[in-house]
Amino acid sequence: MALPVVAAVAAAVALSLAGLLIAWRAWRGGRTRGPAAAAALCAWAASTGLWILAFGAEIGIALALESGSLLAFVFLLTRIEHQPPRAARERPPAGAQPAFPPARRGIALAYTLLAGPLAFAAALSLGLLMALEAPFHEQTRLILGGLAVPSLWAGMIIAAVALRRPGATAMVFVLIIGTAMVAVLAR
Repeated sequence: MALPVVAAVAAAVALSLAGLLIAWRAWRGGRTRGPAAAAALCAWAASTGLWILAFGAEIGIALALESGSLLAFVFLLTRIEHQPPRAARERPPAGAQPAFPPARRGIALAYTLLAGPLAFAAALSLGLLMALEAPFHEQTRLILGGLAVPSLWAGMIIAAVALRRPGATAMVFVLIIGTAMVAVLAR
């Protein structure tokens, strides 16, 4: 590798990590979520641009998606907390109270359905749209569409949980699915 490519890769990884840390702080933080999320997206976009600059669009986009996914995976592994088991006297008796109150069960079910099947269908729709419509060679489109689905799904899960507006998020996901379906069927 030439030195400029090495520098571009190092800068791209650093920008991906910076975007990840900004997104994590925004998720943990209070009222400044919007600007911090925008900053994280800008960092990831700049990182993707550097990957494309170093390796070209066909390989650079795939490398950007995979490096971001691997960084996020390693980041999550470093955040695992282990708590010592509580003593038997500290535990509440079995059946003393439900794990979730009935009202919270419905909300938990809504978030589970939103982050699970609905977000997956939206991510799969976008991946299929990329595989069919991206302006690359056929092999590259298929690889890009396939590699994009896990990253898109992960992003949609984060959006579903972090935005705290399940109705609006569900409408966006349904809109993504419908738009992709119309675009694919109109071919």
